[in-house]
Amino acid sequence: MTAPLEGLRVLDLTTGIAGPHATKLLADFGATVTKLEPPGGDRARHEGPFPGDGPNTEASAPFLLFNTNKRSVVADLESFDGIELARRLARVSDVVLEDLTPGRLAELGLDLEELRADRPELVTCSITPFGQTGPYAGLPESDLVLQSMGGAVYATGHAEREPLRLGGDYALWQAGLAGAFATMLAVLRAEAGGGGDSIDVSIYETQTGGKDRRQLNLLGHAYNGYIAERRPAAFAIASGVKPCLDGFINLLGFDRLNAMLNMVGRPDLAARPEIGLPGPEVPLELVDEIEAAYLAWAMQYEMREALKIAQEHRVLGGAVYTVADTLADPNFRARGLWERIEHPVAGELDYPGRPAVLSASPRPVARRAPLLDEHHDEVMRELEELEREAPDSVDRDASVGVSGLGLPLAGIRVLDMAVVWAGPFASQLMAEWGAEVIKMEPINTVQPQTRPFNVTREGWMGGNPDDPPWNRAVNFNCSALDKRSFTGDVRTPEGRAAFLELVKSTDVIVENNVPDTINRLGLTYEELSAINPRLIYVRMPGLGLTGDYRDYRCWGNHLEAMAGHLILRAYPNATPEMAGETYACDSVAGLTAAFAAVVALRHRARTGEGQQVEIPQAEAFMQLMGIEYLDYQMNDRVRESVANDHRTRAPQNVYRCTGDDRWIAIDVQSDDHWLALCGALGLDELASDAELATAARRWARRRELDRAVEAATSTRSREELFEVLVAAGVPAGPVQDDADAFNCPQLRSRDWFEPIYRDDFGTIDYPGRLFEFAATSMPARRHPPKLGEDNEYVYQELLGYSDEWQQQQMDAGLVGTEFSEEALARARGQ
Repeated sequence: MTAPLEGLRVLDLTTGIAGPHATKLLADFGATVTKLEPPGGDRARHEGPFPGDGPNTEASAPFLLFNTNKRSVVADLESFDGIELARRLARVSDVVLEDLTPGRLAELGLDLEELRADRPELVTCSITPFGQTGPYAGLPESDLVLQSMGGAVYATGHAEREPLRLGGDYALWQAGLAGAFATMLAVLRAEAGGGGDSIDVSIYETQTGGKDRRQLNLLGHAYNGYIAERRPAAFAIASGVKPCLDGFINLLGFDRLNAMLNMVGRPDLAARPEIGLPGPEVPLELVDEIEAAYLAWAMQYEMREALKIAQEHRVLGGAVYTVADTLADPNFRARGLWERIEHPVAGELDYPGRPAVLSASPRPVARRAPLLDEHHDEVMRELEELEREAPDSVDRDASVGVSGLGLPLAGIRVLDMAVVWAGPFASQLMAEWGAEVIKMEPINTVQPQTRPFNVTREGWMGGNPDDPPWNRAVNFNCSALDKRSFTGDVRTPEGRAAFLELVKSTDVIVENNVPDTINRLGLTYEELSAINPRLIYVRMPGLGLTGDYRDYRCWGNHLEAMAGHLILRAYPNATPEMAGETYACDSVAGLTAAFAAVVALRHRARTGEGQQVEIPQAEAFMQLMGIEYLDYQMNDRVRESVANDHRTRAPQNVYRCTGDDRWIAIDVQSDDHWLALCGALGLDELASDAELATAARRWARRRELDRAVEAATSTRSREELFEVLVAAGVPAGPVQDDADAFNCPQLRSRDWFEPIYRDDFGTIDYPGRLFEFAATSMPARRHPPKLGEDNEYVYQELLGYSDEWQQQQMDAGLVGTEFSEEALARARGQ
């Protein structure tokens, strides 16, 4: 078995986190990645944590994590020799990734568009904070600012506290994942003879289009003006974080309330008629009784024992781990998550090993990150050999140009068996780049948290209130663009036969159910690949297809908690439940699955082999937390409750402005930024304080600085501050709510929102794609399908069934465009 990306040559001109994460993913799956570093090395080499906290450019945790399996060569792109070396390497590469300020690489003498004009099969990818165009193009990179403007920061945290960002440099990290997916889409098409492309990845747009609430909330705003807000308490009865003997547990009891009440020893409360009321209408005294019972029960157990009992009662949840707990968990160790890598300076450390497990083309054994310029001689010898072998001229297909290319997944059929958010996001990402995605949905059962059977959240509904809620819901529609819907039940002989017939012509299946569900249905990879050996079967269990946690039922927020993320991002001096729930895991898992599916498609194109692709959602998310895991091993340090703090920089936080719940994010990254901030805000006394001249002393006094900065910002508007601070060169941006982002001049200038018509909605501005392809023609997108809208297309055009057969299935209540009354009654608990 060969590595899935073997033979792919990548030139990496990126530094920091976003670009290096993209190239790490390519390298880890077998691509040959040559990294050109500036004199002194990638800026990540100079950022901690370091072993013993002593700066060491060869032992920086960020550099070690994001540069495994790469080769290092030093080249000064500001010099003629450096840019000439980059040009030579680009000419023998299949992919070039860069992250310089828009236009800067061309100014230095390396114009990627000129290279592509000569080599149309070349794939280039630029990853920048706001993209290559628009009024914000060229603004500096800041994870806090990009999350605050593009992500769901405004709606994260407690209503009485400041908004919270996500941990793990989430905006930068996720952009790297998006960049890797985009690159592989273009590579797949280029290797099939369809031409390369120039990819524009805006980190900001990977946030606005991410599945951690922002994409959904933007569609809710488009539908009816919805604006998500931070909440004052637990979002549902018998749910949320409670203390245990050794930490905390996070359960979702409201979804299985009878089981939850039986588990906590209060079955009598389940008999109360008020239990069936909508959450806000349940009497407070009953809510208090339920919460007291939950707390008393949790305090009897340690975390893992409490979780095991909850899962035995089919109550969704997860343990709230620190990074030390995650590293020590025997299930993850038994599953082989951790890869032990030895480094000559940093020593032996356990790295989060693989976000995806490919059955026919596994990743190669991980190699350590390179020492600075370690591979100079090797790369130069190889370059000279490749240049000698390169023909003087190449006969090119004149039909392969540099524009007007088709969508990279055109001709690929995907069968969507996924529910809730993570799995549907994966198939959405494939649909929007050309795959025909067909979703099979039962009408005799309401799938959980997918198409709602009632109005679950008023702001997440569009269209006419008299129309069925399952066709109007944001949580389904935002992941359903470009898809088709047909109805049927694989548990019936007729439904199973139709499903299996469709499998024969399917390239990819995506599902994210509990493994036991698929096993009981007899729809495993072994069974389906016997019908279609070229099938790529993407399975996305929460905690893996093997191990003690295999059939645990969880939402994305529970998996984040088990990765150590909830504890990390919590407020200082507050319990974790104050931090609120986030669903970044759904976004990460969906993107990881889409990337891995395209990697598997590339392997199939070269070998003819299909395979199973396992995406354990928790383990995919744990990649985000890698720096924290390395820090713990290097320094025995467990970071908790850091909120918006940076590891070494200050001030970095969100600060109150004039207006109702208005905030500005500020990220001082250097001494120059500090003096510029003081000048812009009139903090002359602090600017003259010699002790604050160094980052270390500013960080030590960060709470004092936060108070001083907020005293200055609280008298000025967010808009004024944004303008003033940007003019001063300070990384800053507004904490945008959904209305702000929906009307953002940067997004509107880039036509990011896409107007899409459906007969019952009219034309709605839907959130756009995560990245742009310059040479690809983008056809009009298809509206989210109503339930069963494509029954005739699937059953009659694709499968060849007759009108009579389809009518028989409709008469039997198995095919149709509405849920059956029996299904709705069961869903309502009647």
